[in-house]
Amino acid sequence: MATTEQKPKVKLYWLEQSRAQNILWLLEELKIDYEIEVFHRNKQTLLAPPELAKVHPLGKSPVIEIFPTGSGESIKLAESGYMTQYLCEHFGQNTNLIPKKWKDGQEGKIGGETEEYSRCQYLLHYIEGSLLPVLTMSLVIGALKSDNVPFLVRPITSVVANRIYSMVIFPNAKKHMAMIDQMLETSPNGGKYICGEHLSAADILLSFALIAAQPRFDGLGSWPGGSAKAAHPRVFEYIERLKKEPGYERSAQKIREIDGKFEATISKIASQSSSSHGFISEVLYDGKWPKLPEWIATAGTNGRDSGPLNRRAFLPLSAAFPVTPRRIFFATSSKSLQPANAPEGQTNAMLASRTVCAQCRSRLLAGAATIGAVRPNSTTSFPPAAVDQPSRNPKSKAPRPPTRKHKGSGNETAKQRVLDLFEETVSKQPAPATPSNGPGVNQLYSLTDELSQLLQQRQKQKISDLEFATQAYTFITTKLLVAAQKSGVYLPQVTTTIASQALQQITRIKFATIEAADLPRTVDICKLYTHINNKRVVRRLELINGLLRSIISSRADPENQAVEDRLLEDLVECWKHFSGLKRADSGLESDPVFWLTSRRDLLGTERPDRLLRALFPFFAANETSGLGPALVATYVVLSESKHMISKARLEAHPLLEALDPIVKQFDKDMLQELFRDHAEVWSYVQPRADWRVTRVAPGTWKELDTASPGKPDQAKSAVRFSYALWHRRFETVFRANDTAAIQQAWRDLINPANDKDRTLRLQSSPDLFDYILFLACSKYGLGASFSKLTEEILAYMKTLGMAPTVRTYTSMMSGWKEARRLEPIENLWKFITNAGVKLDQQIWSSRISALGLLGGEHDGLGALREMDRLWNMAVNNGTQGKAVEPGISNVNAAISGLLRRDNMEVIRTVLDWATDKGITPDIYTYNMLLSRMLKRGAHEEADRILASMKTAGITPDGATFTVIMEAALSDLPDQTPQEQRETMDRVFSEMAACGIEPNQESYGKMLHVLVRAGDSGKHAVAALLSHLRASRLHPSTEMCTMLVEYYVNRSRPDLDSLRALVADRRARTRALTDRVFWESVIKNYHRAGDLDSALEVVYDLDDWGIWPGLPLLDPLLRSLVHRQDFEGAKKLVDTVRKQARPQAADKAGRFSKHGFWAFAHDYGLLPGQEEA
Repeated sequence: MATTEQKPKVKLYWLEQSRAQNILWLLEELKIDYEIEVFHRNKQTLLAPPELAKVHPLGKSPVIEIFPTGSGESIKLAESGYMTQYLCEHFGQNTNLIPKKWKDGQEGKIGGETEEYSRCQYLLHYIEGSLLPVLTMSLVIGALKSDNVPFLVRPITSVVANRIYSMVIFPNAKKHMAMIDQMLETSPNGGKYICGEHLSAADILLSFALIAAQPRFDGLGSWPGGSAKAAHPRVFEYIERLKKEPGYERSAQKIREIDGKFEATISKIASQSSSSHGFISEVLYDGKWPKLPEWIATAGTNGRDSGPLNRRAFLPLSAAFPVTPRRIFFATSSKSLQPANAPEGQTNAMLASRTVCAQCRSRLLAGAATIGAVRPNSTTSFPPAAVDQPSRNPKSKAPRPPTRKHKGSGNETAKQRVLDLFEETVSKQPAPATPSNGPGVNQLYSLTDELSQLLQQRQKQKISDLEFATQAYTFITTKLLVAAQKSGVYLPQVTTTIASQALQQITRIKFATIEAADLPRTVDICKLYTHINNKRVVRRLELINGLLRSIISSRADPENQAVEDRLLEDLVECWKHFSGLKRADSGLESDPVFWLTSRRDLLGTERPDRLLRALFPFFAANETSGLGPALVATYVVLSESKHMISKARLEAHPLLEALDPIVKQFDKDMLQELFRDHAEVWSYVQPRADWRVTRVAPGTWKELDTASPGKPDQAKSAVRFSYALWHRRFETVFRANDTAAIQQAWRDLINPANDKDRTLRLQSSPDLFDYILFLACSKYGLGASFSKLTEEILAYMKTLGMAPTVRTYTSMMSGWKEARRLEPIENLWKFITNAGVKLDQQIWSSRISALGLLGGEHDGLGALREMDRLWNMAVNNGTQGKAVEPGISNVNAAISGLLRRDNMEVIRTVLDWATDKGITPDIYTYNMLLSRMLKRGAHEEADRILASMKTAGITPDGATFTVIMEAALSDLPDQTPQEQRETMDRVFSEMAACGIEPNQESYGKMLHVLVRAGDSGKHAVAALLSHLRASRLHPSTEMCTMLVEYYVNRSRPDLDSLRALVADRRARTRALTDRVFWESVIKNYHRAGDLDSALEVVYDLDDWGIWPGLPLLDPLLRSLVHRQDFEGAKKLVDTVRKQARPQAADKAGRFSKHGFWAFAHDYGLLPGQEEA
């Protein structure tokens, strides 16, 4: 055996915060005798010391020098990948750092390499050639936004940097993370390393890139789940695993012994990158690429402060110049880069001036544009600033209006003009750049030609209008947009032009043939415009007004009720899309909600257009032409009595609630000016604008002071605190995302003008605070106001002496879970555990479920194990009262979160853990798993679950068979009537085989599933009712109520079946005591157009002393007046007026102030009005 002196020696030239750490770890794994020569960066510039240039011409690190035995010459190696391969080939024969090369029996054959070896070889080149350039570019481009860039130039360079981030860096970073995640998931033999079961050279070389970038990934952009760790938990677990490797720890300890400290990341470099531009250029490019032009970093400073204007550079650009990032493509031009060896005198001449001449300005713009084309080849940290993404960042602000000019000195005025000019320029959205040529772009041009040919065929009348509209819409959504998404480029200008022409033709055809159900909805056309870079507000208003005209014209045909309902639902969805146009995602995949802003401070103004426009503050006044007529017409259409209980009106509730106090401030004469250019719509609105004009005060929502004058003893009892009113109010304003109304509601709740005992009332309503906290936390991330409200609520509770309970914390965690925010959940958990709060099963379940859904794949199971550990510790200490024993509800919480991620492997691990702990799955566990398996089509797994239930002695319940029936009827529209009946027979046969006899509850759950299918499930419904009658059971009240809704909601209301159901119900009940059912009958009779039958039930209920609410009777009264049946209307008013309702005694209460009485008064239906 050779002695130590006979072995080759290795010397590593190590530089702090560089990839030399990879090589040091490799040397530890290879167990080579080595020595280290340490180099430090310049503390001011962070550049490598000039001594390194004596080691290697490029003056970079890492470099190794090998001293072979028996030779006087040494070997110097550079480049991490080459050094790694060389060292492993010569010193790693007895290690697993380079996996086994050949499969058994395949030696020397093409394709005979093992998967482990092929992976390792690929990764050794991938890391340096593909991954690190993306990470390097992020820091290089981040320098363009630094304070070191001159103030006048920085807006331009920052716009360029932001667009390169959103166009190149973040999309590529996501691709790389996804690939690494997939490679870890598919590691050979299920290994925990990227190339299999053993640590390889690829893991070591990959370590620096991932560990260095770990704290910087979130700054690149907005990741799914809120963070890079949430999006790729497997990768972050891998990073932590690498940090704990013995070789890595030994290499870190070696540096601590030599240098006194060790930094795992390059955060220091990133934090000082703005002042160390030369370091970025030198270190990141490793001397192989042209340096960034120094004159960009230092022009105008000359090494010293250049005056007040330059001091503004210390403010973040995004605070003064908010810019929406857009993808942009840059052409490479080598001439635009300043040569690294430029003459010093020339550079100093540039630095000596504080102004930029026209020639230099053009060079600057060209240099900024070509930065995106530079492909660096080394590793570094990420920039300290993230890409501006206002829609994701809670602290982002909308573009502020132009700064008002003030009188002052000439210099100040000039500077203000410069600031205004830059703010105006940067705030504008530039047109999307033309994408560079490539396979994806060529395919888009080809598809554009096909769409153009389709347009020509219509012009030549070779295809019908309906065929063209259907084919063109399908072509754009399924081919054109899909191709653009796959290629990763924006649509070329010619493509957007042709697509816009096609959409205009589709819109014309749709409004000309409005009854055609096969054509796309108007809201889908609005969303499609977003995908072709058209987010114009005016275009949406044109579509909405066109749809309104079609709705108005379709009303002439009474047979078109189904069409009108469909169009109204389309109209409401259009308004949702419109309200969120500049606030949220508005593409085809979006699920729009209302985004409205109430300006109660404007109520009382004489200009309806201003009030209506205030609902959408993100739109400029010149963008909202046609907004007022569209909103008023929508309000009038949806306020008609026949739409009172329609789906469209229910969905439009936030909009109508915001419009009601605005529209009713103006009569028809005051509104007519709005409709100057909309005569057709005005002809519809004018005769219906007969509401009583009311001036609404800002305190519309406030509780009324009903204390009677002169009766102070009644003052306290007169003010009634209604939990239900406040619950509904907060639910409404949060659903509308109306921050102004939310703040007003909170102020009204805690500081009423008429309730001196409000503090005492609120102290007895902790559930209300819990509910508001849940709502506020569920909006976490949509704006800073929601987080601030959460703090205000907790602070106010403290002033009331109300300490948050475990239920309060559970509500907050549930809200954050709904917002998909794991970080505040974990922060709250640390707080309550450190504070010693006594926990319960519910809060543990809430946390476990959130971790299973939002955290790492094993985080939910980890929380279960933590819960079990704390319980065992408490049992050993005799302090069981301070801990919670894990139960099946906690296991189910873990499973529910994992099911939504479709992670069956971890679910099996959770079930195995529960079995080991003696926790037996219950029926809820089995039902969850069964439902998931059936939805995935895994019928064999579902059969095994049912068999397991039988083995465990758990009897399937009605919910189990509801799950089975949902899966069996998933293709209900495609089943024939006979197949539907056979399916129902099979379900009941399975229940009988399991010894389950269906009861009314089981039948009710099944009916609930079937009625959702609408017309297509009518035969299955009939089969269910037949089984019900055969079992000698009668439909429950709940089932009858569902059937009422079902019969009326059919495409053609089935009044015969409804009347038969009502007659059967009357025959079997001596008294009409089922109030919910009969009120549903009244509502749906009226909805189906049978007003007389609805009134008959009203008068029958009156005979039995049951009085429907005024909101239900109000539409009936309006319908009677509409058909000019004033005698019937007066009879209804007299009937209600004579009813001895307790709330009617309060003449100033809500009952007496209901719109029912105002409408009756307007039409002279109250006693004594005839004589008047």
